[in-house]
Amino acid sequence: MPRILMIDLDDTLAKTDLLFEGLLGSLKSNPKAALLFPFWIITHGRAGAKLKLAEASPIRAESLPYRQAILDRIQEARNSGTPVILASASPEPWVRAVAEYLNCFDRHHATQSQTEGNLKSTRKLQLIQKEYSGLEVTYIGDAHADLVIWKNTHGAVLVNPSATLRARAALARGTESHSPIEVIQDAPQGLQWIQTLGRAFRVHQWAKNALIFLPWLLGHHFRDLESLVHTSLAFLAFSFVASTVYVINDLLDLESDRNHATKRNRPFASGALSIRVGLLSIPALLLASAILTWALPTSWEYGTILAFYGLSNLAYSFKFKKVYVLDVVLLAGFYTLRIFAGATAAQIPVSPWLLSFAVFLFFGLALLKRFIELHRLQSRGEVKISGRGYQSTDLESVSTLGIGSSLIAGLILVLYLNSPNVMMLYSNPERLWLITPVFLYWISRIWMLARRGELEDDPVSFAIKDSGTWWTLGAGTVIFLAALGWSF
Repeated sequence: MPRILMIDLDDTLAKTDLLFEGLLGSLKSNPKAALLFPFWIITHGRAGAKLKLAEASPIRAESLPYRQAILDRIQEARNSGTPVILASASPEPWVRAVAEYLNCFDRHHATQSQTEGNLKSTRKLQLIQKEYSGLEVTYIGDAHADLVIWKNTHGAVLVNPSATLRARAALARGTESHSPIEVIQDAPQGLQWIQTLGRAFRVHQWAKNALIFLPWLLGHHFRDLESLVHTSLAFLAFSFVASTVYVINDLLDLESDRNHATKRNRPFASGALSIRVGLLSIPALLLASAILTWALPTSWEYGTILAFYGLSNLAYSFKFKKVYVLDVVLLAGFYTLRIFAGATAAQIPVSPWLLSFAVFLFFGLALLKRFIELHRLQSRGEVKISGRGYQSTDLESVSTLGIGSSLIAGLILVLYLNSPNVMMLYSNPERLWLITPVFLYWISRIWMLARRGELEDDPVSFAIKDSGTWWTLGAGTVIFLAALGWSF
């Protein structure tokens, strides 16, 4: 008996759901369509709404992540002369775009009209029985809606099924099936899934939020355990909001990330995590942050800081990161805001010395980040950073401003060491002067590495992994404790 291979598209051939892709894409290119989509479902039905969305938000098939195991299976079928059919409930324009781009299907079927409805479940089975009667059909799918199809086809291939779906598929096919169930399992499982989720949340970037502990540390509240607990809760709450911003940005930047040399490996862009997981994680992270914030004595004040940070960060991502100079001012502000957050949570007054030092230090580091990007741009012979307001001719200006700002931070440190505050807080204040050469060494070294082209995009991330930075931090810690009167 002649055979055919029929393949579903969403979460099967493609490691993503095209409906979510279309909605997220329209949020950036045509927000009106995304807002009207729920009303289209009410007035035109699900099929009609998807077709209208497809008109408003075309899919770029070449940027989608495809499942290699399915592509290999298609190639095997074509080599053996077996026809390959693409059948999806996604709207016709999107499915046609995928079929034309991959150019490996003999036919494709999709949701074509409001009256016919979604090409899913029973409707897809009816299509098979009508168009491919008398043929041995092997169907590759991923959802519970496919059970009725697997029950009535010769072959069944399940993509990343849950234990429940696998059991129900076996029960639906019974013991008289022509072939055993096949399983394609390539999604992260167990600990690997948790690690992938951690990558999406940028847990490694939480190290930046350690700035929240600075007011508690530099205010010499070492014996105030209640203040430490509040600061720790504030750290976690801030980190969850920061992760929310990362997830939102990644979901809205799917297409551009997939066209980037390294960002294409991010969990959502690569399809390692589904868009559905990303959308569900947003309210979960915000709820966790709200619960932690509610536990703080300054919950309203701290919650206001978190809301301001989240909203301003999104505004930066959508608009202000494209405005030269303003973008680095905002980046410096985000880091300084962490210090305000820590002071608010611990109910400790913020030192104007600390704020002044932080503003100039982080302004310099933000400029350092732009310098690294411009340095690489110049080395490739390009003129402008994509999505930024900088040009290669700005390299020296950025360098001058960044180095100057970093040295001003050093000057503020020196002036602080000569202030009355130091005399009152430290038993041996003269020892603190040793921090000055340590700081000058670190900031000079990091700028020289950048000018040599040996620094990655984010200097803060580099510093977290740099052994030289850790040795410098260790030396600074020893000097700080020695100034407090500790003996070693």
